[in-house]
Amino acid sequence: MSSKSVIITALFIAFSVSSFPAQAGILFSGIGAVSDGLTQYNDSSGSPHQGKIGYGGGLLIAIGLSPRIRFETGGLYLLNKFQLKSDDTASIYIPAGFRLYFSRAISFSGGAFSNIFSKSHLVPDYGWEAGARISIARVFIEGRYSDGLRDYGNGYRYSNVIGLIGFHLGVIR
Repeated sequence: MSSKSVIITALFIAFSVSSFPAQAGILFSGIGAVSDGLTQYNDSSGSPHQGKIGYGGGLLIAIGLSPRIRFETGGLYLLNKFQLKSDDTASIYIPAGFRLYFSRAISFSGGAFSNIFSKSHLVPDYGWEAGARISIARVFIEGRYSDGLRDYGNGYRYSNVIGLIGFHLGVIR
């Protein structure tokens, strides 16, 4: 047996038999967000536009599917900032994906998102996202990367790093 197979088998066994609390019920979490708009593009006149740090907040809802997996969705209000004030736009960011728990404190997520912008000339965006979370009791810190799939022209695609800090509000069983 190759060393790669041994490592994969050992990780699978450790992951399968470690003690872990059941993830039953629906978990609600309130969150605050800081977003760094990685988006940059040149408009039709060649002027550069660069994303800046924005902020927001919202609610996440996670539904337990198994002891280690939850389906997670919700809504975040984000104020997306740019160098030019006229580019600033608010959006409703709606993630939908799965969260895999490796321990009580560490989990990873992946899935899709939709982003509905307040400016009428920006049609809704959609794409993929991935993140990692560290939880301590009812408080968590999470980083997410999202990459939009819609091309708005002039090399403009929505891309964002979002930092979340949240508090688990409670579980409905």
